[in-house]
Parts: sequence; structure tokens; C-alpha cells
Amino acid sequence: MSYGKFLDELESLFRSRKQNNLPQQHYKKTFADLRDIWIEDCRYSELNAFILENWDSGNGDDFVNPYSQHLIQSGEIGHFKKLWKGILRIRMNKMWSLYNFLKKVQPNVTLEEIKSQNLSHFNQYSSEESAIKSLSWQREYLLNGIDEYKQGLLLMDDETELDYLKKLNYSISNLIKPKPKPTYDNRKIDESLFWQLIEDCRTNSQDKYEFIERLSSKLGEFKPKEIMNFEKIFSTMYEKLNISELWALAYIIRKGCGDDEFDYFKAWVISKGKETYNTIFEMQIEKLVDIFDEDPQLEELLYLSENVYELRTGEYMPPVKVKKNDLQRLNWTAETLVKDFPEICRKFEFDNNRLE
Repeated sequence: MSYGKFLDELESLFRSRKQNNLPQQHYKKTFADLRDIWIEDCRYSELNAFILENWDSGNGDDFVNPYSQHLIQSGEIGHFKKLWKGILRIRMNKMWSLYNFLKKVQPNVTLEEIKSQNLSHFNQYSSEESAIKSLSWQREYLLNGIDEYKQGLLLMDDETELDYLKKLNYSISNLIKPKPKPTYDNRKIDESLFWQLIEDCRTNSQDKYEFIERLSSKLGEFKPKEIMNFEKIFSTMYEKLNISELWALAYIIRKGCGDDEFDYFKAWVISKGKETYNTIFEMQIEKLVDIFDEDPQLEELLYLSENVYELRTGEYMPPVKVKKNDLQRLNWTAETLVKDFPEICRKFEFDNNRLE
């Protein structure tokens, strides 16, 4: 979704320059101009998504670095982590793919041979480079990324992932793939078990924060493949909620709801279990009031599967692809909500004239 938005707005910038008789500029400069516009508008979630969707080879450094520095300077720790964990995951997948290929064609290659490669004139975009040089370069590239992520965390005084990064650095430096921890639950996670896990952990938790702890612990008992299945089902349910009317509902209930808050709202809806999910998805208005017994925000659930997978395997989770449900143009504004959704506004005592 963000990839398409960025390209659409990029085309608008090109047209605007032409209409205003401005000289043509290199597409990289226009890319950077639009990046800076999104940064100024604090469209961090969209920019993260665009970067991780577009630079799947992990080579958009010139575009990414100014944005990364902005996140550090602005103290946007959550967006900074999501950006860099995604970048490292992309680089890691590329490196292990190269490693697996090299071991097939040169099974006796040693770590010292890989480390000793002269990379002074290496061209990462050339198909003529040898497999051993490509792996050597990708290994260094990943190690540099780990260090850059670490330095950003230190600058923002967040040390939560430093122990993990230390272990990851050791693994990559020595080309040792961590072994998954033992499995305690051999069940396969399908949609039925997905909802069972959600509902069991919700029922036995006093609040949404304890729910996150319980679900993290429970999911960590499954095989890595099943953790990815959980994420795939979660992402599918999440995409189904990408509906303009549900954003309006979130806005009415919270007396305001921006892009990020709507993301956290969708995660919260899933956390309440299948019955509540269907009630909200179907907009069963008569049942809504009793559902919202807390602030409907749960950002932590967005990253739960990835975090559990990392703890389980010592690696970043590969991307999970699901069908996107692009949010159509909003058919409401804050000023028209009372007119467009009168019954919901009455139930939640929403008056747009009282909004600051």
C-alpha cells in the first residue's frame, strides 16, 4: 500500500515540476524530496513500509540514512526499531541465501577464505562477482548494519536489544546459524488454533499488557514455522480490518485517530478474540459499547510474532506475505462523522464541535 502511494505522489511531483516549468532532475533527487516531505508530515509507518517493500535487496542506504538519523534525533524509538529490524532481516536473508549456495558449490570453503576476500572494487550490482566475494561483502554489510542499529539504540538510551545484537553479531561474524530452541507444542497453528491462543491468553489476563506477556510465552513454545503461520493469520485478519468505516469507528471512540493509532486499533481488535473481531468487522452497532472497556490500542501485538521468532531462533523472521487490502479513499471527515454515523456517535457521546 505504501509503495503504491509513494509512486503515485512521486509522479505528482514530476508533473508539478513540469507544470511549473522547473528543470528536470534526477529521479533519485525527486525520491529524496518526497522522502523529506513524508518525514516532515511524520508519515513514519508509511515510510518504513515503503522502504522495506521497495529495497528488498537492502541497498537503499542513500535514501534511508537521512531518515534513520531523523528518527534518532526525534526520539522515534519504535519506528527506528521497526526500520532497522526490517533492514537487518532483509540483509540476513540475503546473506544466508548466499551462504547456502556457496556451500553447495564449494562445500570445503572456510570462514578464513570468506573473510580474506579483497572487496575494494566489489560491485554488489554486478552478476559477474564470484559467490565467495558476494558472501564476504554481504557479511560485512550485515555486520555494519548491526553496528549502525546498535549505535542508534545507544544514542536513544534504549538497551533492550543490545544482548540480542551481541549474539547476532557473533553468529554473523562466524557464520554460525543459531539452532532453534526445543519445541514444547507440536500443534500446527491454523485459524482455529490462532483464535484459541488469543482467547485463552485474553481470558487469563487482567489487562492487555499481561495478555501480551502470556501470548508471547505461549507462542514461544511452537516451532518457528508455526510462529510464522501465526503471523500470517494475524496479518490476514489485520488487512481485513483496513476499512474506512472502521477507521471512523476508531476516531469516534477515541475522539481522534491518526494513521498510527488506526494500526494499533486494528491490532487491539484482534486481541479481543474472534467474536469481538466479527462484531466490530460487521459493525454490529448494538453490541459495540460493551466491547470497548479500555483504550483500543495495542501496538505491541504488531511486533509480537517477530519478537518471539527472534527469541526462539536467534534470527529475524523472514517476511510473511499476505494479500493486501488497500484502504480506499476515506468517505468521511472529522466534521462529517455525526452526520455519517449518527447512531455510533450517540452511543459513544461523540460531538465533533467539542474536539480541540
